Amino acid sequence: MKLALSWVMLLFGASVLHSQGVVGSIIYHTARGAGKVVPIYGIDPLDPTYSVQGDNLALYARRSPVYGTDYWAELWVGPARATETGLSPVPSSLVHFRDDVSAIRGRGSLSIPGTLGGDEMTFQLRVWAARSANGDLINSWADVLTHHDVPRGLSLLTPLVLGNVAADQHLYLPQNLAFHLQGFGLFIVPEPHALSLLALGAVAVGLAGWGQPRSRRPFSQARPPASCRPSRPSPLPPH
Repeated sequence: MKLALSWVMLLFGASVLHSQGVVGSIIYHTARGAGKVVPIYGIDPLDPTYSVQGDNLALYARRSPVYGTDYWAELWVGPARATETGLSPVPSSLVHFRDDVSAIRGRGSLSIPGTLGGDEMTFQLRVWAARSANGDLINSWADVLTHHDVPRGLSLLTPLVLGNVAADQHLYLPQNLAFHLQGFGLFIVPEPHALSLLALGAVAVGLAGWGQPRSRRPFSQARPPASCRPSRPSPLPPH
């Protein structure tokens, strides 16, 4: 009797859950299969402050792919058409990279709390070095923002419809992030004092120009109207 009652309660709970929808999910990987991956590369050694995004491998000619525990990846999410400032990290999405291939140690199913199957959401993958130049551990995006010298990169904002049962009981298959995400390269932020020097230099150049006496400032002389210009002499008739 107790066993039969337990089955009834279990089936009733599943029916209620199904009628209300199921938490949405995606396949959380950057490996596309057959040796192909979302291109995620380190900094450009000749210009480490330069960021790049896209799947064209020519963009990463001077960069090396990201591997192993030296890097973190984390998935951020927001509602449909959200901007970057409207995103927050997905729980349990903080992972390292694989050692055998330049791809994250992803998950076959990653739930997105507060959603249902069929919901459209905006995703962004953020990647950063696990240590700063002086050896500080960088375990979160908040740590990244306090260390200008830490290589970091962000994907383009990527819309995805979540898999699982929707509120109207329609079933959506989970989508693989790897086939929707575009690649990107890491970069560092210029040192604050370097930015200040550049800004001061620009201001100084501007002030130097305006500090000259009016008579010495460069100016462009307007051309006189056509009616005031000397007429071009007519060609002489041939001899």
